[in-house]
Formats: sequence, structure tokens, C-alpha cells
Amino acid sequence: MPKSRESIKRERQFDVELSSGNVFKDIGFDDDEAASLMARAELISRLRDLIESSGLSQRQIARELGVGQPRIAEIMGMKIQCFSVDLLLKYLSKLGTKVSFCFEQAEVLEEPANPRTDWTVVRRYISDELLTMLLGDISEINIKRYSEGKLNTPRDVAARLHFLTLVIEDLRGSYDTLGVKQWFVRPRKRAFNGKTPLNLLKGKWHPEDTGPQKVREFTHSLNYRH
Repeated sequence: MPKSRESIKRERQFDVELSSGNVFKDIGFDDDEAASLMARAELISRLRDLIESSGLSQRQIARELGVGQPRIAEIMGMKIQCFSVDLLLKYLSKLGTKVSFCFEQAEVLEEPANPRTDWTVVRRYISDELLTMLLGDISEINIKRYSEGKLNTPRDVAARLHFLTLVIEDLRGSYDTLGVKQWFVRPRKRAFNGKTPLNLLKGKWHPEDTGPQKVREFTHSLNYRH
């Protein structure tokens, strides 16, 4: 039996949900993480456009930026999880582009940012065994539970985790995957007086402590040595 006009009309009805203006927030990320992802997405999109319009090969662009060709492939693939805002700004600057920002005051969030993106990055480069020491002597079982969202990541652990993410993003500009994995356990004679980064990041450290600040200053400086 043919469908009536009213039944067809009802089948065509659907709900429309207005966008917040940030696709990452719309798909479930909290405000802080969504803002960070959105900023990186806009920067990497601009960087990709510059590369495409330059007429240069990926190898030539890699030479201009002082990185390996795989890094350029990550840019062209819009892999925003592989880059920090600082690193993208550095690359844009090297290609002759200045970026300005407009800041708006936001409400203070009572809950910490969702660290799931940080867990993905950090566990890719650092073994759970090493993370137990770097994150304040937490167990491998809890690392797995936190990263899978089965337990909420405590504030102090989330702060250390995000710090490690920033360090890894800095290192990726100068080291390959294996180099990043080994970096935390290799002594640094000049930078850390023969100590390993792990020596400076043991126990219940805070990102603003002296040891972590030395680590961050060193890795951040790598971005300006090419």
C-alpha cells in the first residue's frame, strides 16, 4: 500500500542541534581541551596551505623547517595531536608568517581538563613501566585505567602528564620515535650535570619545580636550534 503524504513527511523530520562553533567541543571534548585542539587545527591548516602554495617539495620544506620529511607528512595529514601550539607557531614563523591572538576571559573551570589526548601521546612514546616513575609512583594498572577513562585522572597526575606531553612535542622536532623513547633515561652531561631527565622528574614533582623547569627549558630550546 502506498505511503500517505503525512507519513512521508513524518519520516523526513529530524532533529537539528546547533554547533557551538568548535567542532571538538561539539563531539565531547571539554572546554579547555577543545580550545587547544581548535587552535592547533587552525594553525596546522594555515601551515598546510602555505606548504601547498609554496611550490616546494616536502623534502625542501623539511629542509626549510629543519625537520625530517615525516614531520611534513604529519602536517599535511593534519595530525594535530603530534604538535604543540608553540611548535606550529615556530614553523609558521620560519615560513614568514606572523600570527596574532585575541584573548577572551573565560569562566574558571572547577574540574581539570580531560587528559585523554595527553594519555594517547605519552603512552605512544613512554612505556607504562617508566611512566610509573615519571608520574609520581602510580601503578601500571592505574595508568591503564586512567588512560581508558575507567578512573578519573587525579589533578596532580594530570598536571605531570600534560607536562610530559609538552616535553615530547618539543623532542619530536629533533628526535625520531626511538630517540624520544630513550631520551628520558639517558644522562645529559651538560644540560643536567650528568643526570638523566628521569632523575629530575621523580617522585611527587610539580611542573613548576626546579627539576622539571630545567627539563622544559632544555627541550623547549631545541625548537630554536635548527
